Amino acid sequence: MPIPTVRNIELPLLKVIQDTGGELQVKQAVEKVTSYFPDLTQEERARKLPSGTYYWVKQIEWASTKLKMGGYLDKPIRGFWRINDEGRARVKREFKDWQPRYGGSKPRKESVTTAGEKQRPDKPVLEKNLYDPIKKALEQFLGQENKLYLEDTHKNSISKKLKDLFDNAAFLFLMSQKVSPDLMGYVEEAKSRFGLGIDEGSTTEKIIVEVKNEEIKILDLYQAKRYAEVFGAKYAFLISIEDVPGELKRFIKGRPEVVKYQYSGGTREIIFSRYDESSRKLSFEDPPR
Repeated sequence: MPIPTVRNIELPLLKVIQDTGGELQVKQAVEKVTSYFPDLTQEERARKLPSGTYYWVKQIEWASTKLKMGGYLDKPIRGFWRINDEGRARVKREFKDWQPRYGGSKPRKESVTTAGEKQRPDKPVLEKNLYDPIKKALEQFLGQENKLYLEDTHKNSISKKLKDLFDNAAFLFLMSQKVSPDLMGYVEEAKSRFGLGIDEGSTTEKIIVEVKNEEIKILDLYQAKRYAEVFGAKYAFLISIEDVPGELKRFIKGRPEVVKYQYSGGTREIIFSRYDESSRKLSFEDPPR
């Protein structure tokens, strides 16, 4: 079982601090938050980082840091955490819909048999199982007005159609490194003479897509940029089943150039999107300014 995500730890952490009078010692908070994740094993709780710190404790500490940065939590003295009014409002607003998440998994819902016995919860979603539904969601979204073609390329398996379109030297280099975008393809966009609306046929624009089954990290952003620049893609998507984390948004807001890349038509930006497994639809979010 993967360790719970930092984002998913935030609400239980606020809740246990609120329920114990608004202020709690770090050690006690860790114990109480752990009770909200019943599938977390002793082995996972005992896992250590090279520094000797327990990884699970570090996750909770990182959640507290995110909450403090977001204005939901205060740290009045060393070793204590205190919830503030913003934190209480968030608990009231969001905790009723909270469910434990482990790694990049979907909310772990338990089903009940006719005998009333609980079945095993859902397994974490694998990244490779997201490629096909996300491909279909993109085709539905982008293909409404334009001809769109996408392939699953994460195993370096590239069709002749794409090899003819993309730079073959780039393919050979990345294949030698055993890396490639998760999805690649193109979209045929109609073009018209500026200001006159005269149809002048279409132009073929390249697309690369990176898919993540967990929160997007800064290294994921740079990976998507690298692929976009290597292949000269006009569109570069970075898609996750999680929302873009707050600390990454703040980083981008302070350094907006990190989402930009160059292609033959000028400067472009990475397109962030969240894939909802229940509705099988994509929602798009502009990078913060």
